[in-house]
Amino acid sequence: MVESRSWLVTCQDAGDGSGDLMLILPDEFMAESGWSIGEELNFEQQEDGSWRVSKMEKNVSI
Repeated sequence: MVESRSWLVTCQDAGDGSGDLMLILPDEFMAESGWSIGEELNFEQQEDGSWRVSKMEKNVSI
């Protein structure tokens, strides 16, 4: 069984006037998840208003 762990992070304004937000993921999270910079992520809003973020799986064609 895979243990699920929650992380609380705050979105930050990109600061470029675009209104875009940045999600800074802690180094500890990146190490534990095996994610790296450049990964494509999927964002799902939950009923309680929180968001679930998961790594998008790449489709492999043979």
